[in-house]
Amino acid sequence: MAKSCNACEKPIQNTDYMICVKCKKFYDLLYWKTIQSHRDKWLCPLCTNSRPKSDNTSTPVRPPVSSPVEDSSDKRNVNSARGSGPKTKHISPEINVSLADVFNELKKLREEIKEISTLRSELADVRTQVLAISTTMNETLIDVKKKLDDAHREIATLKCTVFQAQKDIEYQEQSALNNELEIIGIPEDKEEDLLTIISTTSKHLGVHLEVTDVNWVSRVSSVNTSKLKNISEKRPRPIIVKLVRRLKRDEIIRASKLKRDFSTDGIVAGPCQPVFINERLTKKNRLLFREARIRTKRNNFKFCWYRNGFIYCRQKENEPAIRILSIEDLEKIGPEEVSCESA
Repeated sequence: MAKSCNACEKPIQNTDYMICVKCKKFYDLLYWKTIQSHRDKWLCPLCTNSRPKSDNTSTPVRPPVSSPVEDSSDKRNVNSARGSGPKTKHISPEINVSLADVFNELKKLREEIKEISTLRSELADVRTQVLAISTTMNETLIDVKKKLDDAHREIATLKCTVFQAQKDIEYQEQSALNNELEIIGIPEDKEEDLLTIISTTSKHLGVHLEVTDVNWVSRVSSVNTSKLKNISEKRPRPIIVKLVRRLKRDEIIRASKLKRDFSTDGIVAGPCQPVFINERLTKKNRLLFREARIRTKRNNFKFCWYRNGFIYCRQKENEPAIRILSIEDLEKIGPEEVSCESA
């Protein structure tokens, strides 16, 4: 069997080789030439390296080895991390106290964390309840707002209805006075005959009036004259005549407008006094006409009159007439005068 060199693994061609006394492996002639005198004791490099080292205490690099007593007492060269020295565990009381405090703090911290978790859960429940209440309140507010809007619309409609109803009532009240006229300026007398006075007055105006044309006739009290204490200072109460037909009333009024200087001369005994004949107005329209006359005078309006229950004013001739139906319409004439006391 051919031999091979254990170092270069090449076959050995001759008998020039060496055998390791330990591993019994073959090596080439190179090693035989170098160590030929030690052939019987020769060890290969591998076996030589595997042998334990010899004592190197005389090596100058290492310090001298201390005595066994010194080794046991001097612990400066002991490496406790590798287990070459004694292992002694010692914890000071201060560290033990600190650890106890840390454990107590950790315990308290756990309890606080648990309480925080409970609070978070409770806050989540409260938030859910608040959201539910908020949703309910929003729905309620929307419902209330809708009802308020409906109520406002209904109130506005009712206001319009009431306003229109008031207008209709005022119109009906004024229409009920369409056949009546008012005679102002004829003195009063306890023995007077109003029907005779009316007939005489119509004759002076050139209007033929039968007794059957008169429905009724009477004097009405005046608020302003009733406040006067002296009887001589009181104005005569106006005479109210209700005729059967409106045409007869309009005829008498037109005749009185044409006769500008119409007076009590020839109608009743006594001093001559001017007489005015007008159609009759409701209380509201009388107050409205009085205020209209005050404002027309203050704002230099030339004309102010009423016809068929409606009040008109005109600033100048040939200008359109302004119709007054309410207090608000008086602003078309001018603002109300403000006294110093009220201001």
